[in-house]
Amino acid sequence: MFDSEINRKEIERYLGYAGHTPDEFTSALIETCVRELIDISSPRNYYLSFPIVWGKSADPEIIPITIDSMTIKSRNLTRNLRGCTRAVLLAATLGLGCDRLIRRAELAGSMTKAAVFQAAGAAMIEAYVDDVNRKIRSEAGADGLFCRPRYSPGYGDVPLSHQRDFDRILGLEKNAGIVLSDTLLMTPSKSVTAIIGLSPRDQNCILEGCEVCSFHESCEFSRCRTAN
Repeated sequence: MFDSEINRKEIERYLGYAGHTPDEFTSALIETCVRELIDISSPRNYYLSFPIVWGKSADPEIIPITIDSMTIKSRNLTRNLRGCTRAVLLAATLGLGCDRLIRRAELAGSMTKAAVFQAAGAAMIEAYVDDVNRKIRSEAGADGLFCRPRYSPGYGDVPLSHQRDFDRILGLEKNAGIVLSDTLLMTPSKSVTAIIGLSPRDQNCILEGCEVCSFHESCEFSRCRTAN
């Protein structure tokens, strides 16, 4: 059962309505699609926590980071995880229902409805992952640790190829119902994998992430400063 709070403004933003309100027809269609998605979604998540092993590097800005059997060399992730002692590897999905509704709308020639399903699904998976993130934050807090903003393969300079590491370490199909294709696409499409750093130092990182934080341009751990 999907019970996360869905941000309608995010759906509108995905549809290209940032800064202005959609017309009555589109607003009504958004609500219809959201209800259909809630009815058909089967959200699922799986995550594990591991110690971080920091390697050695001649470049202090790109330090090899090993989490279980995955080693990542990334300037962005080095910045994001600096000071962290552990990391959570997370996988989450809405299930196949969203994909079926999108495909059904496309086959019926309703491309507008398919687009709204796409946008609503994107907002829904983010809302769901936010809720899972809150649970992880609570569990980490009990151990005296604080969460950094989550970071996904394919973002910034973290290669998408690390999806294979997530698949191997988490057992995506067995434990989260996510199948990874040879081209690194996930099925169901509304699925997310992410790394969440855990640090003994509280940076007051907001759940919504660096993009909406007023300190993202100056914070030494920001994932935004070197994302492009």
